Amino acid sequence: MAGCDYGNWWYFITSNGTEVSNDGGQTWNPVDLGWSLPTNWYGAQASSASCAGASPLNWMNKESLDWWKIPVPIPNSPPAATWMWFNSQTEAPVRMMFGNGPPKPTKGDPTQLAFFQMWSSATFQNSIR
Repeated sequence: MAGCDYGNWWYFITSNGTEVSNDGGQTWNPVDLGWSLPTNWYGAQASSASCAGASPLNWMNKESLDWWKIPVPIPNSPPAATWMWFNSQTEAPVRMMFGNGPPKPTKGDPTQLAFFQMWSSATFQNSIR
């Protein structure tokens, strides 16, 4: 993650938890964000997720992406949705835009991809530690 004022952080997320580094991955420290690697990308609303279609994200990228809409239940509010784009061939996540923020500034909602939900949108680059 790249921050405007606070530098860069590297996160390593597994089914056992999350580690963070602020020195380019030289040292790693456990961090409790209320979340670990998901078993599915759609969270608690997986049964309501629907693929809206497949097309490039914009004119700069010709790669075909599957566009997914996931409803976000917010009491007493107009309908909200999280949008996720996945590579049509590899099924890897490409971009996410969240329809609701985290319940706390330091911990996200584990049913709504808590780690990524800490930002309004996320763009993925493929890298492995």
